[in-house]
Parts: sequence; structure tokens; C-alpha cells
Amino acid sequence: MKKIAFIGVGNMGTAIVRAGLQSKIFLPENLFLIDANTQNAQAVQEDYNGVSFKTDLGDVPLVDVIFLAVKPQNFSDVAKSLNGKLKSNTLVVSIMAGVTMKTIATWLDVNKIIRTMPNLANMVNEGVTAIYPAAEVEEDEIEFVKELFSQQGFCFQIDEETQMDAVTAVSGSGPAYAYYFIEALQSAAEGLGFSKDIARKLAEQTFTGATSFLNSSSDTAAELRAKVTSKGGTTEAAIASLEQGDVMEKFIEAVGKAKLRSEELGKK
Repeated sequence: MKKIAFIGVGNMGTAIVRAGLQSKIFLPENLFLIDANTQNAQAVQEDYNGVSFKTDLGDVPLVDVIFLAVKPQNFSDVAKSLNGKLKSNTLVVSIMAGVTMKTIATWLDVNKIIRTMPNLANMVNEGVTAIYPAAEVEEDEIEFVKELFSQQGFCFQIDEETQMDAVTAVSGSGPAYAYYFIEALQSAAEGLGFSKDIARKLAEQTFTGATSFLNSSSDTAAELRAKVTSKGGTTEAAIASLEQGDVMEKFIEAVGKAKLRSEELGKK
């Protein structure tokens, strides 16, 4: 079994760690957690006897795989601490948004890198994760990472690293878009006289039910929308109002803006 280290045990890092332990992809005795914040790591240790935990990056052991689960703006400090502490064939798996493979390779002097982009729903095993491996990564290592993130939802491999910016804009930021529309529906319900609690339940359950039905149906979202939208009915009136305001076009434009911002952050 591979020896694995996690640099960063925040919410997302912890979710990945637990997914690996629960599926037995990770063995506790081969897992090392490194984070200045002790809370999450100690909780993992309590549940899985044998997991090692350190608060100092200087204590990183020689491992086969190292996960970089830190905020992108903290990468330079992490890289300086890791300099000279990685084996030449160590596989580096990054979940840092915007930090390019070239940057990771340059700062850590490694060439076996897999970039990943999970999203918030990975923490409840309903997420989306895109991965992009460097040419030097072996097939069994790619499958190892795919298997791990498949425990948390849908995992797929992209063809070009530049597609990471598009993934970030669509599924990485995607949960916020869904919450935005749920927030709007809840506000509309409150404006129509419902209490805050009932309005929230109406909005959240409507989105949950619609998504569940879509997942169980062979129809596309557009086809289901058409079936719900009876001619001359209430739904048609609502959709017509949205179309008059070019809401769909503006939303597509907004996702494009997110992609451009991801590209900008990557250059920085």
C-alpha cells in the first residue's frame, strides 16, 4: 500500500481523507496528516486508530503520494517547507484552484502531478471532480486517484489542463449558483406571505425534488422544463418573464466571467 501525506486538513481535505479511509483505499497506518490546525485531524485520529498527525511541515515523512489541500495563496510557503523533502517519483495530487502544473513542478521539483478540481458536494459524496494528470503519471496512479474521488461522486478526466478553468467555472463554482437561485425562490416565497422557515423548506425541497427527478429520468432538463410548462399556464408566465429579462443569457455570461477569473488567478 502507498504511503500518503495530506498537507492541509480543512473541510475538503478531511472529506477526501475520510472517503479514502472508509473505502479502504487508504490504510490508517500509512496515512500522515499535516496541518497547523489540529481539530479536524484529531477527529480523524479518534475514528481511525493509526493515522499519524503533525503540525509542522518540517516533519513530512518520505511518502509515495502527497495531497496538496491548502489554499492557493498558501502554496508558496508550503512549497518552501517541502523543498528537498519529496522523493523524485513522489506523486503530487493538487486540489488547489488556479495553481498550474508548471508552477507546482517548478516549486517542488517534481514531474508526477495530478491536478484535481472537486466541489463543495464532495463533502456529502455527491460532488463532481475533474482530474488532469501530467504525462509522466503512470496509469495505475491515475486509476488510484479516480477511484478515490469516485467515492465522493462523479469523477472524470479532462484532455487539456486549460479545461480546468472551465471546470472551475461550471462545477467548482456551481453550488453557489444553485444556492443563489434557491435564495431567490425563498425570497419570492417570503414575499408571497410564507414564513421564513416554510419559504426555505419550499425552496430547498423544490430544488432537491427537481434534481432527484431529473437524475431518475431519461429526459434532459430542457425536455422536463417543456413538459412542466403548460401553454397558457402559470409556469409559462414565469418563464416568459425570465426570458424577457434574458436571464439564461446573463447566467451563461456569468459562468464565462468565472472562467476568465480562474484564468487570471492562475497567471498570478
